[in-house]
Amino acid sequence: MVDMRLITYLEREAVSVTAFAALINRDPSSVSRVVRGKTRPDWDTLQEIVRATNGEVTPNDFLDAQEDTPNGGPRAEGQQPEEAA
Repeated sequence: MVDMRLITYLEREAVSVTAFAALINRDPSSVSRVVRGKTRPDWDTLQEIVRATNGEVTPNDFLDAQEDTPNGGPRAEGQQPEEAA
C-alpha cells in the first residue's frame, strides 16, 4: 500500500480541514495541527481518520511525520530546534 498523508488525501478529495474535522467530530485547530505535522493524532482520532478516509490514510502514515525534540515535545519534519533562551 502506498503511504497517503492526510493533507494529500484532503487536497485530492477537495475537503477542507474544517469539514474533515466536523466529519470526525474533532476540533478544527487540532486537525489542522495533525495535517501540518505539528502533532500526531491520539488513538481515537487516528481511528476516526482511518474510518473517514476508508483506510487510505493509515496509522503508518503518521510514523515519520515528526521527530522528537530534546525536551520531549514534537517537532515537524525539517523544523530546526529552538535555541535556548
